[in-house]
Amino acid sequence: NQPDKKLNTIVSLFSIAYMVFSFLLLRPFLGNLLIPVIIYTIVILTMFHASVQAFNFSKQSFGKLCIFGAAIFIISDSMLAANKFYHPFAGAEILVMLTYSLAQLLIVIGVTRYLNSVNND
Repeated sequence: NQPDKKLNTIVSLFSIAYMVFSFLLLRPFLGNLLIPVIIYTIVILTMFHASVQAFNFSKQSFGKLCIFGAAIFIISDSMLAANKFYHPFAGAEILVMLTYSLAQLLIVIGVTRYLNSVNND
């Protein structure tokens, strides 16, 4: 695929800035979990970037589902981390599970549509 390089660069820079900001906000509260959180943050960011780079949106609309799913997954993990390390908030467990479930659903639908399009070609 030949994704839109300009759009991908903007999305990548925004996502990196978001993750750095989130990490800096949580860093004072991480204690012994500092290194695992850094590793997990890199893994999640890599997953998001892989989904952004994988699709040509003008030709593959199912890619948008995968990217929205990956973005919602990051939001879900951000809420989980904020609730655990920064400041607990009411309804966090429900919001985390709703966003996590929605993220997984979007990714699965996007991947399924992709696989169906490949099998039908």
